[in-house]
Order: sequence, then C-alpha cells, then structure tokens
Amino acid sequence: SILNHTVKTLNAEGFQIEIYRPFWKKTANSLGEFKENIFKHFEINKKATAIIGYEYCKDDPECDYYSHWTTINRTTTKSLYTFDSSQERKYIPLSRCRIWDDKQRHKSRPYKIDTTATFFLSNK
Repeated sequence: SILNHTVKTLNAEGFQIEIYRPFWKKTANSLGEFKENIFKHFEINKKATAIIGYEYCKDDPECDYYSHWTTINRTTTKSLYTFDSSQERKYIPLSRCRIWDDKQRHKSRPYKIDTTATFFLSNK
C-alpha cells in the first residue's frame, strides 16, 4: 500500500515510524470502543497521528454524501481535530459520529466511521 511504502521510505531515511491498525480484523463494537482506542493512542504517544476513513451523509445521499480519509492530529473528549488538505472541517464532533452501519444517512450522526480503515501512526 502507499502508506506502507511511505513509512518504509521514511524509516530508511532515519525516521522511526510505527503503524498499528487497532480494528484490522474486526470493527469496533461501539463508538465508545473506538474513542477509547484513539484517546489511548494519543495519550501514550506524544508524537502521533491517526488516519480514519468515514462517510458523511446528513439528509440526501444525492446531494451531501461523500466518502473521505482524514488525518487526526489531536483529540478531546468531544472532538477529533483534523489536518486535512481538502476543504474539510477542522474538527469532527464525536457527538455527530457513529460506527459503520447499514444506514445511508443519519440526521444527528452524519459521520459514519469505518473503524477497520483506522491507522495509528507514532514514533517507535
């Protein structure tokens, strides 16, 4: 994958980056489990980032649906703060998130996080 290639290249240049996929084989059971894992990642690793995949759809799949990857550079108990190259929000309120489900849209929780597409990166 591009991510693995990039990390190998950086490590060959002297960086010590480690990738961990907390939900590689099984999706998180709940939003609480996802939050617990991402909070712990940033608490343990002072120089860290996370990459998450999600879909967004609040009202109309024809108008406001999109699928996106973003980099999380810090968290609070209420939000995930992004570092993104597109015109994305600078933060994602956790109160507006849900774990992957079969619903295409959701008015109060439009961010549908794909926990199996979550990567934690940190210094070794």
